[in-house]
Amino acid sequence: MTQPIRVAPLGAASPVPFTSQSEANDARDCGLMWWAKWWCGYRQREESKAQRIGSLAHAIIATRTITGDDESQMSAVLAECHRRHYLHEDADLDSADRYLISDIESAISAVATLHASGIYKPSHIVAIERRVHATWADLHRNAGLDPRHIHPAMLRLRAGMEGTKDLVHSPDESLVYVDDYKFRQKPDLGGADPDATLPDSQGAFYKTLVRGSGLAAGREVIFRQLNVYAGPWLTVDDFLAEGSPYVTSNGIPSRDLKTLGALVKPDDYAEAYRVLVERRRVASTYARTEAGKQKSIRMATPTEDWDAKRFIETLRAWPLVQVVTHKLDNTVCLDVVRDMLSCVAALLAQADAGYTPGRNLRTYERSPCRRPYGCDIQSPCVSSLGTGNVSRTLADMASDGRLHLRTLPTGNIGDHDMEAAR
Repeated sequence: MTQPIRVAPLGAASPVPFTSQSEANDARDCGLMWWAKWWCGYRQREESKAQRIGSLAHAIIATRTITGDDESQMSAVLAECHRRHYLHEDADLDSADRYLISDIESAISAVATLHASGIYKPSHIVAIERRVHATWADLHRNAGLDPRHIHPAMLRLRAGMEGTKDLVHSPDESLVYVDDYKFRQKPDLGGADPDATLPDSQGAFYKTLVRGSGLAAGREVIFRQLNVYAGPWLTVDDFLAEGSPYVTSNGIPSRDLKTLGALVKPDDYAEAYRVLVERRRVASTYARTEAGKQKSIRMATPTEDWDAKRFIETLRAWPLVQVVTHKLDNTVCLDVVRDMLSCVAALLAQADAGYTPGRNLRTYERSPCRRPYGCDIQSPCVSSLGTGNVSRTLADMASDGRLHLRTLPTGNIGDHDMEAAR
């Protein structure tokens, strides 16, 4: 069984840790965040709703793919809740609070949506939820990543590249698919644009890692994002509630998905529209009587009926699963990966010399510095402004239990190990 190590400076633990796509992204976004998470090993204990749903859904998919048994998914859910400390070690799902129950239901629903779409049909599975490692020598030999183009601090303080693959499968002898699931909370499934001018950094990192690890075995690697809707579903009661934000000033349900912020089943929307139109008619009839028949009765207009029918058809056709495929050129991937590694190397050299990297304060409304769960060290970072001693603030919060040391596994965890750390 693998032993966890702390992400720490060389000499604080052995063996030397590998670098991941998450570390490279943090290094690019904010030096202080990288230093706290990947040099000191701090992170917040609490996860957002979206993070919990994603973690639970990944565990369910892996178990269902391995066993083919729907009933085993609850065992996977319980194991994931224990592993991520959503529940105490000796607790069962009966003791879960209503928020965790809601997240579990959302995760199960999202996985059912993915399977019902017919898109998820892996064949010749190579790895499931497997943490893959590739040393610098492996990457040079198998993927062409020349160590002469990598900063010495990176070669000394990181052993290579690593990442957990949601699913690696090979439909034939010439192709390998690397699938990455994204469980979205908004109707717009988003995801990387395969037609964008710039390459996707996650796809480039994973493609290089799979080639470097030897899993590709000379086959072409194709990276796919499977974006699945895992957000809430509005009900008729949500529209009929007093002061509902989902109703327009005209008294009918909104047709703007950005305003709704969630999906609604077509039949539920149709029923909400019917009731609200009738409610408006009754109210206008009463007002007309009170005013001595000087006001008109507000019936649904032909335009309103037509727009409602069109929106209902839009809801019926709305994709709940979106697949974005990237066939990235290997040389382009290598350039992107070198750029990602250079971000980590610069901060490694700085931290190794005894300097604390600086903050990158972003003040726009939805920035990681402002939105809830936007950054693992959001609270100590902001509260330490003006003190000149952010390291002491982080240590104090860790001693109070508000932060904990992040751990990473080492070695090859294996294809079917459900304890694989994400």
